[in-house]
Amino acid sequence: MRTYILLIICILINGCKNDFIECLDLKYDEQKKITYLNNKKYSGYCKSFYRNDTLRTERFYMDGKDHGVWYFYFPNGKIQTEGNFNLGVKIGTWSYFHQNGEIKIRGNYNSIGNRIGLWQEFNDNGKLQSLKEYDNNGKIIRHEEYY
Repeated sequence: MRTYILLIICILINGCKNDFIECLDLKYDEQKKITYLNNKKYSGYCKSFYRNDTLRTERFYMDGKDHGVWYFYFPNGKIQTEGNFNLGVKIGTWSYFHQNGEIKIRGNYNSIGNRIGLWQEFNDNGKLQSLKEYDNNGKIIRHEEYY
């Protein structure tokens, strides 16, 4: 009975490990801006890792295009970048971090990928360094620097 339970646990653990593919297995066509796996547009989830096996990226694709929430990590395991794509277009809030975990840059993209609204940049101690405001076309309408 004990052996049977261990076998089931082992199967479950190994089965769960393969619910993603390595991002390195994907091929990106720069001209078409499409990601492929085995010459087919890729839909799904992938991860990539640093040489020390810590997580480097988590990415999603739909019909070969960047889609959903993407995460990038520093080698120390802290998050570097977090943001959303909608079929290849950056949308919503994107956040960039310093290696110490403090926010570096935060701002928003509209549905067509233009920077909009307030974008703030902070130093690694969390102090506001600059502020940029964008109109709906992605044009800067205000820029302030703080010292």
